[in-house]
Amino acid sequence: MKTALRVLVLALVSAAALVLAWGQVPLLDLASDLERISQLPLVLGWLVLAATMWAKVERWAWLLDAQGHLARRSLWTALLIGYLGNVVLPGRMGELVRAGVLSQKAPVSASQALSSIIVEKVLDVGVLLIFLMVLDLAVPLPEWAAWAGVIGGIVFLGLCAALITVVWAGARLVDWAEFLRGVSPRRLREGPWWHWLADFIVGFSPLRSPPVALRVLFWTFLSWVLGGLVNVCVLWGFGITPLLPAGVLTLVATNLGMALPSAPGYIGVHHYLSTLALEAFNVPHDVAFAYAVVVHALIFGSFALAGALVLMFTGITFGQARGITESENP
Repeated sequence: MKTALRVLVLALVSAAALVLAWGQVPLLDLASDLERISQLPLVLGWLVLAATMWAKVERWAWLLDAQGHLARRSLWTALLIGYLGNVVLPGRMGELVRAGVLSQKAPVSASQALSSIIVEKVLDVGVLLIFLMVLDLAVPLPEWAAWAGVIGGIVFLGLCAALITVVWAGARLVDWAEFLRGVSPRRLREGPWWHWLADFIVGFSPLRSPPVALRVLFWTFLSWVLGGLVNVCVLWGFGITPLLPAGVLTLVATNLGMALPSAPGYIGVHHYLSTLALEAFNVPHDVAFAYAVVVHALIFGSFALAGALVLMFTGITFGQARGITESENP
């Protein structure tokens, strides 16, 4: 019953966001806007998207192994299947799938893989907030984006302080957690969150090595620069300007907005945030919505197709992968 209610709520949120994004755009106008897009920028966008995934795989390899020796094929398999999971499963369950798949394909526990994914998300949020702050300084933004930049700056400083603390005092934090666990009431002491907390702290340990930290940060920034270029390619295809500011704002808005509840594949929410970001640059609503349709189809359609092909050849199921992760992190 709870699952059905949750799915219903997510579907309603996505439907409402999709209605807001679509607005009053007639189907004929939407079809006309879609017909005008150039094909070459879409091909380039798809190639840049593939390069973005390559950067994410490299970053994940260094987060999991300070020597970077993990087989990239296993990482590609887990990443693509996990992204397919995010497209078709609610609540970002694809991340659990990704951790479970990697534990089957590489000498990495599902718990370790999951903690590295959490570290990824912290780094991703930090980089996106940096992009937003720089954009806020470079071009005039609407009030909602400017305020987001101010709040983002505060959040970013907090993330930096927390990141530095966890990286350089990780072992001590684990000891403190164990001490608190020991003096806690039995009911709290036996809870699963202690295991999660220790794994999360240990997940930052590769960053204590300056060369590894620099590599991780390099691949993180590169992956998001490439991600922004995917948006720029689609904007170019529609003839929307200014290319770079619009590409950055749509990137930040849609990816930070993925924290909002939505149906699988972020249908509706992704479209609404893309449209809202472009209207900040006076892009007509019908063109902005057409862009949102195309960029969503390009990104998530590619994830779905690539993930489905990999899933077919590996024979792994979502249920098996999730079960492995949940058994290690009850």
